[in-house]
Amino acid sequence: MIKMKRLYSIDFVRGFLMLYIIVLHSLIQRVFSSSPGEFETTVTTIPLAFAIGISPLIIISIWGTMFSLMTGMAVGFRMGNAAGVDPTSVRNRTKMDKVVSNRTYSGIMIFVVYILTNLFFATQSIEHGFKTHSIFTGFMETLTWNSPDFYTLTATSTLETIALTGIIVSFLLKSAWNKYHLNSFQIVKRLVIMALLVLFISVVLRELIGDPYPVQDALIENENYVWYFLFLRLYSARFALFPALAFGLMGASMGVILSRAKHENISFKEFSKFSYSFAGLFLAIFGLYLLNGFEVIPHFAQEFTPMALQFFNLGAQMVVMTVMVRIFDYVPPNKQAKRVHRVRLFQNFNRTSLTIFVFEPLIASSLYLAYHAVFGDFSDNFPIIMSFILNVVLLWYVILKLWQKVNFVGSCEWFVRKGSKWLSRQPFFKRKNRSKEDDHEEFYLLYHENIMIMNQ
Repeated sequence: MIKMKRLYSIDFVRGFLMLYIIVLHSLIQRVFSSSPGEFETTVTTIPLAFAIGISPLIIISIWGTMFSLMTGMAVGFRMGNAAGVDPTSVRNRTKMDKVVSNRTYSGIMIFVVYILTNLFFATQSIEHGFKTHSIFTGFMETLTWNSPDFYTLTATSTLETIALTGIIVSFLLKSAWNKYHLNSFQIVKRLVIMALLVLFISVVLRELIGDPYPVQDALIENENYVWYFLFLRLYSARFALFPALAFGLMGASMGVILSRAKHENISFKEFSKFSYSFAGLFLAIFGLYLLNGFEVIPHFAQEFTPMALQFFNLGAQMVVMTVMVRIFDYVPPNKQAKRVHRVRLFQNFNRTSLTIFVFEPLIASSLYLAYHAVFGDFSDNFPIIMSFILNVVLLWYVILKLWQKVNFVGSCEWFVRKGSKWLSRQPFFKRKNRSKEDDHEEFYLLYHENIMIMNQ
């Protein structure tokens, strides 16, 4: 029986994606943002063998929702572990409450980081036609000081989606566990139904609203800023909750199954049967879109991702995570240790994923200015482009290697942990209306449980 204490599959995939984001953003947001017309010219000069080799990476470039899937997996796995053998016990109910509260605190802190990122470090926002600029990175991009405005602070990214997905999924999971207790099948069923409902609503909204940009323009023209903000988060942003929440819910269902593996002896065959079945369903729906005339290439890089590609993304991501779970999690401890050691290159990129996301634009912009001063516009020079990208990656590797020596003190992850602890001590977040009788009752139940355990 495999006993999982941690999902190393998530650690590896997140670390890999962060390294990939550094490369992708250096190319798209630095090299070609100033000369977008050169992108097609440069791509045509890339050797065919190299282009074929990186084709899987091209697909991953639209996989920002993978972070929602992994967030859901992590929440589901932690909640399932907290539930233990008996989720109705006071001890385990307290653990599950702690999972919800910790996810809420960290979600709030990530949202704070998101606002600060937009204010100081974010790159130009595609949503607003590259018109928004943060204070520091914006200066690097325009060489002029920029005054942040409403658009700057509301530019969407994966950060606020991760924060909201984590909070919503944790509350929904706790509710499901309170209702079904030991019946993990019913819990997973409920999560899947909610995910399918989110996808259905997303499809209906696409049919009813369609192109979001006229709606956005009308809301701004009428100065309906609150509705504009909600419209972005719920519908029109690249990582809007409809359908990104479905990714989180499907990830949570996978995480719950993995958390129950040691308690209910769930084999990888059973887990993969579930994940591959629904992955196949979503990929089949994508196939129906293709048969109905959907063209992938014209819509591939759109900021407003079509639902056809959302179904493809969800299905393909579930396949990838299932394969990674087989490689890193459903293995004996000795094999797991060896495999984790082999991919240690990605460890620091995983541990500082939030920090990288925040500071990556500033680091890449600084190095881009240095390259531009030496080589001028190098957007049509493939060797210089590769040199620039490699040096950005190398710079990050050195920064993280040195930062590791002080255990990443001062990083965004450190800030979120400290902020979460501070929030947990605030009266607003503490449980209210608890009488002394409630405390005595909880003490008695915990005491009774300990006596029962000792007598077993």
